[in-house]
Amino acid sequence: MTKTRKLGGSMSNQTVTRADIADALHQEVGLSHNECSKLLDDVLKEITCALVEEEGVKLSSFGSFTIRHKDERMGRNP
Repeated sequence: MTKTRKLGGSMSNQTVTRADIADALHQEVGLSHNECSKLLDDVLKEITCALVEEEGVKLSSFGSFTIRHKDERMGRNP
């Protein structure tokens, strides 16, 4: 079972959910929970749309995201 971690904690074997990020925004910025959820959804939608259009996305001090196309390979079903 995967544990949910609070932002700022240890990252080993734990998942950060949208609710965790929205809650952290609420605490740090002071917007309502609904506004934080909407803001997070808008940011994730922009990132997704850019990746669908095969544009790279760079978040300063966080990371870069790109779509990589790989050749098919033969898999096996153990």
